[in-house]
Amino acid sequence: MRPALWLKLWKAEVAPRCCETAWRACLNLLPVRALLHSRGVATDPLCPRCLAAPETHEHALFFCPFIKQVWFASPLGFRLHEECSVQEFFTEFLGAADCNGIGMFFSILYSVWQARNDLLFSAKQSSVDQILLRASSLRPSSNQLTAPHRHGREHVSSWRRPAAGIFKVNFDASLLQSHEAGFGFIARNKEGEVLAAATSTMGPVLSSVLAEALALRWALGLAKELGFRRIWVETDCLVLYNYWERREGGFSHLETVVKDCRLLLCSFDVFTFTFVRRTGNSVADALAKLAFRLGCLVWIEEAPLEVSSLIQDDVFASVASSL
Repeated sequence: MRPALWLKLWKAEVAPRCCETAWRACLNLLPVRALLHSRGVATDPLCPRCLAAPETHEHALFFCPFIKQVWFASPLGFRLHEECSVQEFFTEFLGAADCNGIGMFFSILYSVWQARNDLLFSAKQSSVDQILLRASSLRPSSNQLTAPHRHGREHVSSWRRPAAGIFKVNFDASLLQSHEAGFGFIARNKEGEVLAAATSTMGPVLSSVLAEALALRWALGLAKELGFRRIWVETDCLVLYNYWERREGGFSHLETVVKDCRLLLCSFDVFTFTFVRRTGNSVADALAKLAFRLGCLVWIEEAPLEVSSLIQDDVFASVASSL
């Protein structure tokens, strides 16, 4: 979709989890049965509700006969006949609707998906009225997204959870004696769930600080491509962080890369940049080291098995720090 439509998606007047579900649907990232079946995970690709067609994103969210009834009975009054892709549907609707209509659309979309999960995992049937009632409860006027507080010079030692609707991005760089650089990227939500992970390499790089700056530019570009619009970015490189905050100078070779990073900020509605000690950036650090073996890869809603225990440690640490 065009950047302006992504902006409309994330500014919808609705609970943050509805925007996140819409974002996943638009990128075909929801675990529908047809997708899982194609990956060898699910044995039955059929829709669990009608059992008459493969459960694709389009079928699950719009074109299952029961779901058509939900959309027609909703305040939007959609009459769904000709099938199209989720992204085509979003592009047409977001291009014409106002913020209130988009919020209504996403709340219904989320409720439809949750009703599907209730049926599949709890054998719980939801009526059309129940789905629409749930949707109406997801649009409280006080539900506004806020950016996390800046932490200034506070040297935090553990990974921290973002606020609802904010995507937490940790990145890191690793440098070999040959000056080849490895980059690591991990994006998570407020529950600590992995939304995306990535590795990449570059070389030769002049210094470790420049490698960190290049990793930041790469991470911001990747966040933009994945459709994240509200991000909290964290680094364990204090030199880069202080340079970004203009508290230290004398690193002119960083300036071009840092300027590139600042130009990317117009792609985000919320951007916060903070420092954390290496113990709070262990996943990104491990991914940066893995990059030399794995090369340039991106994982959606998962991460390499080598970092799974570190991800779990971060979740536990974030819970402990909030007590």
